[in-house]
Amino acid sequence: MYHPTVHPYIDTILAAGVDLAVAGAEEGTLAWACDSRQVRASSPGRWQPQPGGAACAVILRPEQPLDELLQLNFVAAIALIDALASVVAPMTVLRCGWPGDVYIGDGKTGQITLAAPRTCGTSPDWLVIAIELNVCAPDSGLDLSHAYVQFDGHTDIGAVEILEAYSRQMLSWLDRWANEGFSPIRSAWLKRVPAETETRTWRTLKGELSARFVTVDERGHLHINEHGQERILAITDCYRVLVDTKT
Repeated sequence: MYHPTVHPYIDTILAAGVDLAVAGAEEGTLAWACDSRQVRASSPGRWQPQPGGAACAVILRPEQPLDELLQLNFVAAIALIDALASVVAPMTVLRCGWPGDVYIGDGKTGQITLAAPRTCGTSPDWLVIAIELNVCAPDSGLDLSHAYVQFDGHTDIGAVEILEAYSRQMLSWLDRWANEGFSPIRSAWLKRVPAETETRTWRTLKGELSARFVTVDERGHLHINEHGQERILAITDCYRVLVDTKT
């Protein structure tokens, strides 16, 4: 089902997927990176993938409208959670965060991002779903806001095995989404979200806001309560999905 291509660095994996999609790569092309050495520049306090991590990007040629395709952000998150559950120690706490975060305990270990062409009609010509995951803990400078599969998951399983498990789970959950819709994916995702009663900071493309989590609705939009008023955020409010490309 997949057509893998190998890439050396995780900081280029989403861009690699976009380049392949623009060049006409067929559906199911999988850009794969599992021996990463570079790290993206990051603002203080922001999560970033670490050397020795795992990353891949899958190219789809969809027929659905973009608003519906954004639900695949949750499909990928649940697939990654299930892949991790199969390799980490029993009783390891795995959870999801908005919009595409994956945690081991309280530390962020991975993220999902999507990309589609900015100039698209009802349905984009392609969609790229990328994951990035911290596998090996650094030798020094351990950041407690980050989590690492081998360190926090108490396992010696490496990047290749994790990406193989994710690839299998992604196929399974994509099939379920195509046949049953978003409802089972939403239910699985909400079960992995901790019960949040306190106000927290949410980062959007327009800045930060303080609000309390309410739910994710049947469209995949986030509902939050900001000072007694409900607000709704789409994934495209939180990170840039539509990208400019050269054909």
